[in-house]
Amino acid sequence: MITYFIILSSSSVVLDMKITLFSPLNSVSSPPLTSLTSDELVQAFSGISIGLSSFVKYFIIDLGSVATIFLTFLLMVCTYMTYSVKNYISTLRLFKYFSIPISTFLNYLLLITLLLLLDDIVNFSEIVNLKVLTSSSLLYSLMFLSIISQPLSNIVLRAFQLQTPLSVGTEASMLIQDREYVKKLSQYWYQVIDLESIKREIEDTVITPIIKSENARKYGVEIPKGILFFGPPGCGKTMLAKGLAGRLGWSLIVVNLGELLSKYYGESERRLTNIFKLARKYSPCVMIIDEIDAIGKARTRYVSDDVTPRLLNLLLSEMDGLNIDDSKVLVIATTNQPDLLDPALLRPGRFDKIYYIPPPDLEARKVMFMKLLEKKPKVKNINFEELAKMTERYSYADLVEIVKRASLKALKEDRPISQEDLEWAIKTQRPSISINMLEMYEKFKLAYCRFKAKDEAKISINIPETTWSDIGDLDEVKNELTKCVEMLRSRSRIIEKIGLRPIRGILLFGPPGCGKTMLARALANSFKIPIIELNCADLAKYGPERAALIVKEVFNLAKDNAPCIIFIDEIDSIAMSRESPLGMVWSGVISQLLIEMDGLRSSSEVFIIAATNRPWAVDPALLRPGRFDKLIYIPLPNCEARVKILEVYLRGVKYDSKLIEKIAKLTEGYSGADLAALVREAKMEMISRLGDDTNTDELVITYEDFERALKKVKPSV
Repeated sequence: MITYFIILSSSSVVLDMKITLFSPLNSVSSPPLTSLTSDELVQAFSGISIGLSSFVKYFIIDLGSVATIFLTFLLMVCTYMTYSVKNYISTLRLFKYFSIPISTFLNYLLLITLLLLLDDIVNFSEIVNLKVLTSSSLLYSLMFLSIISQPLSNIVLRAFQLQTPLSVGTEASMLIQDREYVKKLSQYWYQVIDLESIKREIEDTVITPIIKSENARKYGVEIPKGILFFGPPGCGKTMLAKGLAGRLGWSLIVVNLGELLSKYYGESERRLTNIFKLARKYSPCVMIIDEIDAIGKARTRYVSDDVTPRLLNLLLSEMDGLNIDDSKVLVIATTNQPDLLDPALLRPGRFDKIYYIPPPDLEARKVMFMKLLEKKPKVKNINFEELAKMTERYSYADLVEIVKRASLKALKEDRPISQEDLEWAIKTQRPSISINMLEMYEKFKLAYCRFKAKDEAKISINIPETTWSDIGDLDEVKNELTKCVEMLRSRSRIIEKIGLRPIRGILLFGPPGCGKTMLARALANSFKIPIIELNCADLAKYGPERAALIVKEVFNLAKDNAPCIIFIDEIDSIAMSRESPLGMVWSGVISQLLIEMDGLRSSSEVFIIAATNRPWAVDPALLRPGRFDKLIYIPLPNCEARVKILEVYLRGVKYDSKLIEKIAKLTEGYSGADLAALVREAKMEMISRLGDDTNTDELVITYEDFERALKKVKPSV
């Protein structure tokens, strides 16, 4: 508001006939500007002090004057109106770059109109020269100054907003009010490679209801108050969060958890409360909390009066308050340790949407390498496909480091980056994502992730990659399994109408290595449904009490992620007959398994497939109809089946058409696993025979290779 007052006051000095707008009629006059010479400017500006002193003098002397009081009031009203009109025009896309000139000119006309209308009543002419106010030269100078001030004020305001963030406490958060700057963050949304299914889900459930807020209210669609991104470090969680904030274009608050925590009692809670007050004040607003596990750990992990549990309780109450007062505040949090979070934080109403951000897959890594090397000097024959294959479990941050190290090596030798440089960097750097981390994320995803990716171009990570074509035999078993699952999925209404009890449990038994596990995985792949594998040999390590709880958790996960297949391998390890001494120890696990299988009668689309090499050792209660309704024997492959199995394992290798039949006749009593081991050994013999310099077109496996392999690999059954 002071800016507009200065414009109004100083405009009369530049191109006016008087020293100041508020000089009395008998005050010292100054000749008008005729040219912009240095002498003229010095003479004009030297009179400012006279005008200001004259204004102060008359304001003090005539403080009781009605005209003075009314003039002061009018100036305050017009200044506020100028400020308000400017803010409104700034929101209009067509006029926002001319907000200051338009608002100043309109409100100056309002001021003149009010002075002229009220002059007869208040007698403003005693203290204001109305002729000067209405002169065309003053209007021109006013427009000139306001037009100049527009770009200058934009630069100053933007610099203030971006370089001097509004801080709470000891800068525990940064508020960015510049909506134009926040919208530029949307570039991160499009720069995130892969994750198209997740971005589509966010578009549908978050962005669209906000854009169409009026229609969303009609349909009763509520905007989520919290979104949680979890996954390995360096995979784009923070980048996706900023990109979402940019897509919305709201005010943005970035919370610094390192500065939120204080050593003084109650200070951390006060800072967190102020952050949420700030978000409500500047709503609509997006709040980003990076690494939320720093204050969101489960309260059972603390044994003393730590500040973190108190902060968690406060965070829960504040997020509940967002639902009560219907504030337009969206909290986006990220973490790479989701298993540490308190379950109360993850329920709907707080973090409504939970998304797993996985490591980049093969195609994504290929695109990432191409992007990272796009503007760097490199040789033309770089094999991006090979680089992607070599970087399994590498995050985007890992790939950046690999390209950086390869670039430094090429820079030292002053040459373009080569394939050898990149492969050297890959071989000398370990992936930052371990297999244990991926298993932990998978478990958390099954437990809490409410979004199921249904991207037809990809297979979900929960769905195995084994297909029916990987199993060279057992066509009758494949058809039987397919019929059981298909009947319940596609013909459930008919089954219910005629009172037929569907088959939910299938027990596969037979010699080891004959394909029981592969059958279960291929069945899940054929219907594109997830499979939860429970290895009872590993489960036995936890003991009877813990094993019973794990069985219950597995069945609950299957119900939450239905349609789903539960595959229990080596079921005889925990479900042996309760009449035996060992069975009595594991009776709690068997009872829990029976309860869960009986509970599936009212559930839909959860299938149980178990495998065992010792069906006689399984408790009889599990084998009766209603639990494992169908028992299927998986025998050793016959000669014809062995031919098909050998054809599967010899893909990619040239061989004589009669070779497989000869080997099939020589492998009587071999299981599928034995044949896989035999083919692997024969390939090793072929490689040893051909040497290192052999062309790939010359890879032909011979009978002699198999003959040597047969001496080493014997049937296991």
